[in-house]
Amino acid sequence: MNNLELLTTQQLAEYLKVTIQSVSNWRKDGMPVFVKTGNVCRYKLDDVVQWLNNRGKNGRKSRLDKTT
Repeated sequence: MNNLELLTTQQLAEYLKVTIQSVSNWRKDGMPVFVKTGNVCRYKLDDVVQWLNNRGKNGRKSRLDKTT
């Protein structure tokens, strides 16, 4: 998958092997930047990967992560 590709919420959930509700919850809690066009949110894979890399072991924000 190209890292510059924009993913829908469903595509991102499938990519991460989580539920759509999990992605929606993360978005409400400050998940990576997303673009909303009409009723559709799009996520840039590069932003998602960076967000995940900044998370702690338990999926929580790392003390070093000052952006989310």
